[in-house]
Amino acid sequence: MPRPTHILLSGIAALGLAAGVVCWVWWHPSQPTIASNSQSLISNPPSLPLLPVVEKIIREGPQLPYLKFTFLIKELPLDLSPQDIDALIAFISGPQPRAFQDGEWGSLVNDIEECLTVQTVPSEKVAHGLITIFRDESKSQMQRDYALQHIGGFLIYLIHTHGAPPSTGHSRSSPIPNLQFLLLSELKSAAADTSKPWSGTALNLLDGSLRAADYRTVEIPGLSRQSLTSLSIAAFQDSSAPLNARIPALQAAARCGSPEALAAARDILAAPSSPLMLVQVAASVVSQLGNKNDLPLLNSRLAANEKHARIALSQAIQTLSAN
Repeated sequence: MPRPTHILLSGIAALGLAAGVVCWVWWHPSQPTIASNSQSLISNPPSLPLLPVVEKIIREGPQLPYLKFTFLIKELPLDLSPQDIDALIAFISGPQPRAFQDGEWGSLVNDIEECLTVQTVPSEKVAHGLITIFRDESKSQMQRDYALQHIGGFLIYLIHTHGAPPSTGHSRSSPIPNLQFLLLSELKSAAADTSKPWSGTALNLLDGSLRAADYRTVEIPGLSRQSLTSLSIAAFQDSSAPLNARIPALQAAARCGSPEALAAARDILAAPSSPLMLVQVAASVVSQLGNKNDLPLLNSRLAANEKHARIALSQAIQTLSAN
């Protein structure tokens, strides 16, 4: 996941958030409306006043130095009002300010997205905003990748903070299951598109979501080891997919204990032409799922003197020899 801010106390899994929604009530009609900011997609001023820090981000942010803008974002609270959320989504969905380089703007948008996904009251508008940015081919790959990471982070956050024990479940009126389904569907779609490098990112996020559900002992409809294994094996078997999609796919399938992952790892080790990075991952998979019968294969590969794979192969041999 992208770099943490002060908003996260110990990663998504350990967030403790304050409750309540704040309403700020100052507004000066002589001030220029948000529509006067060319960086914003909001065509009309909101009917309700914005929080001062949100107002400043939208009006002055594009003219602020990068570091000052970063610290300003850190002032965003976790109980933003709906109009504040709308304004921030419109802002980060708009064009990149000319004053910032791609990496700077991507980092600033990342920080705002992180705040929006850990609000005390989860917002479906945030989910739709992230999905829109991720699907927008006019955005930079960095910004789209950050959006996808926050789609997964949002789902993991919801599982940890709003997952109910199986004995109680959610009421039919609860928006959380619908929101989880929306985020999960987008992750599955991204994982299945193996032509894109972020297929692997989506698989890792699905794996993290599954582990979060296991930790909370809750069931998320549509998310299971079987569904993740199916997606992962399909992605790995696509030989036209980039390695940064195939490698996470094999790793995710292995974490699910998939026999197909073990068979694929053995095939990789047996093929002299296997890419070095796949050899390294395959050795790890065999050490997790294999047995002592795999030691000759590992030793044979180690004898090939591939120095960059020696550590992974040696560790796998050590692990299986000790079992």
